[in-house]
Amino acid sequence: MFLPLLDKYGEEFTNEIWPQLPYSEYSNLACLILYCIIRDRKPKKVFELGTERHSRSTNIIQKALLKNGGDFTHNMCDFEPILYQAHKNLFNTDNTVLLNGPVETLDFDYSEIDFLFIDAHHEKWFAAFYLDEIVTKLKDGVPVHVHDVYLTGDWVHRYPHVICETQEFQERHKARELNVEKWFWLQDYCTNPDFEEVRNKIAEKFPYVGGFPASELPYGDGT
Repeated sequence: MFLPLLDKYGEEFTNEIWPQLPYSEYSNLACLILYCIIRDRKPKKVFELGTERHSRSTNIIQKALLKNGGDFTHNMCDFEPILYQAHKNLFNTDNTVLLNGPVETLDFDYSEIDFLFIDAHHEKWFAAFYLDEIVTKLKDGVPVHVHDVYLTGDWVHRYPHVICETQEFQERHKARELNVEKWFWLQDYCTNPDFEEVRNKIAEKFPYVGGFPASELPYGDGT
């Protein structure tokens, strides 16, 4: 799981990244994990689908890539003016590529991407689109981050707000047609009692992530 990565890169995130991180609707725990995964996996070609105008995830991705060093490409895809505002917010725009949406109309080669970040439309049709038209073009084993799915280990949706994107994952899983393999649901670490002890141990070391239970932002998350 991701826990060894927190031991490896968590203090670095806490000391170097967290103090200057802009706030947006992306949980504190998700921020920590996203940074640690990119630092550990060291992807060279990232595709960020959905940058969000305050650019919290964009900052994390860019800082982790720069910390890894070497050549990389950070592809940022969103609509105007959000895309350009997120880019403007970056402290360093080295090796960033701006892709003006909608993503459905892009002529892009996803076969070289080695980390896919998705935090865009939360509609059922859009989940079907990226699972069929983007994920199928990735190399085997590429990590895929999807935000706001809010599933737990039993594939039950336990967030009070209905998000149609989740239904596409549930239906494909039930039909055994889901073309991604679950690594972890962050919602488990927020609301599933079986994960309470682990969540509280993480919070002891990184208090800003908040203890268990954590159903709402900035502590709750559905990554």
